[in-house]
Formats: sequence, structure tokens, C-alpha cells
Amino acid sequence: MVFTDLLNQEYFRHLEYKKENCKIDLIRNPSSFFSDSEKVNLTNCLLAVARDGFGSLIPKSEVENNLFHADAVYLIEHQNEFKGFCSYKFLDFENQKLLFLKGVVIKQELQDLGLFYEINNRVLKQNELSDTEFDYLVMRTQSPVVYSASETIVKNLYPSKDILSNPTPVSIDKIMDHFVGLSGLTQKDSLIRGLYGRCLYAKTPKHKNANNLFNNILRVDYDAGDAVVLVGKL
Repeated sequence: MVFTDLLNQEYFRHLEYKKENCKIDLIRNPSSFFSDSEKVNLTNCLLAVARDGFGSLIPKSEVENNLFHADAVYLIEHQNEFKGFCSYKFLDFENQKLLFLKGVVIKQELQDLGLFYEINNRVLKQNELSDTEFDYLVMRTQSPVVYSASETIVKNLYPSKDILSNPTPVSIDKIMDHFVGLSGLTQKDSLIRGLYGRCLYAKTPKHKNANNLFNNILRVDYDAGDAVVLVGKL
């Protein structure tokens, strides 16, 4: 796929990632970077990736929203095809800098290569996106796997797996409440009830390190589309 103005360094950076010959492209301000026809082509390409990665019929509108209503997008290339992306928004909340992980999906064949860690490590440790030092990483997810992966890139992740003995600090609660408010839905603990309207995954995701938190403590209703708000202290 050929993009207009690919060498415009204000928006584009090609980044090497040697594992399995993957390449990572960083696009700043993707809504302005791509032409209308490129947006259509990229959406269709990554819609197929999203449906493979989640194993379900992800709507095209969700892919478009995550790609083109973001401040930056990382595109994952493998064998001359796009096979995943991570998108981010930069937010301010009560004098705190928040990095909001808006959307992430990786094709199943590449899901065990550490790409989630690699991209977020680049963002948070190497300041590839901005000279700004972010205070928190925030995301919404249905996946205990994403929770466990997020633990490796932040100092402290909330809600804690030991939430009963290690309750969420008030400052973190405020951030969670803010994101629930943006959704217009109801909250219980760090949960947004019914955010997605369905389970995003063909099979309910599991991870031994976070299953108890999601299933027994928070009682995520996957079929109803509940989402957990994660806040990581950086």
C-alpha cells in the first residue's frame, strides 16, 4: 500500500523491529496524514486484521474511530502487509498528562511476539510520540491478557489484582470516573457496564494472572459488553 507524502517526517517515522522481520510505522495525526482514498483502503485492510485478531465481526466504524480519531497510530507491517495497530490520544486531566491507548489489535499469527510491549515501551520509555512525559497510561479492555501485559510497562496498575487489600487511590479513582463519564454509562468499581454491547472476542480471553480479578472480583459480564478501565502509574 502506497501512501501520499510518506517521507514527510512531520507525520511519519519508519521504525525497525527485528523480531520476525516485523516493521513498525509511526503516523502522527493520521486524520490529516492519509488521503480519503487511503483511509478507505487502510480501514478495509485493518478491518480484516481486527476481525482476525479478535476472532469476531468487529464493525468497520470501530476500526475507523480507532484509526482516525487518534493523535498517533503505530502500524505493524509483516511480509509487506499491515497486520496490526495501536492508536493513542493525548489527554490532560487535572494537570496530569494521560496517554490513552485508544485501540490495539494484532493478527493472531503475531500475537506472541511481544509487539504490545515493544510499542508501548517505545512510547513510554523512548518518547517517540512526544517530548511530554506522561503521568498515566489509561485504557479500556475486556481482556485479562491485556491487563497482564500492561503490568509489565507501568510501575503500578489499577485496579490492583489485590484490590481488596490494595484499594485504588482516590487520584486514580478520579481518572476512572472521568473515563466512565465520557462513555455516558454506569460504573461499578472500575467497570464500565455495557460499553461495547457485546463480547469483543470469539472466545472469552483468559490469563492466569488476572482471571480472578476480572471474573470473581470485578465480575465482568463479557456478553453484556462490560469494559474494565485500567490506569497505570508511570
